[in-house]
Amino acid sequence: MDIASITRGVFRIGVALLFGMHGLQKLFGFFGGRPVPLISLLGVAGVLEVVGSTLLLLGLLTRPVARYALAFVFFAGNGAGVASADAVMQRRGVDTAHGRATRPV
Repeated sequence: MDIASITRGVFRIGVALLFGMHGLQKLFGFFGGRPVPLISLLGVAGVLEVVGSTLLLLGLLTRPVARYALAFVFFAGNGAGVASADAVMQRRGVDTAHGRATRPV
């Protein structure tokens, strides 16, 4: 074993532990957090963090987990853009916050 593979392993385990702690904080209120409902953006993030951290810790499916987590963070932070359901509904004149038409249909 060379130093690069040891460093990657230590880094992977450290990231998995931090990732898992944040997920447990969101889902169960551990480490001084408050539990959030599963049917919310934070609930989905918590499930992703707990499942993803377990897979990363075990070294299973590390690249797909990393890609999925990156995509989730990107879309949660930036929105889906012009192709999202909200953008299409707004172009059609629907108030996406309240689900009613903003202009006469």
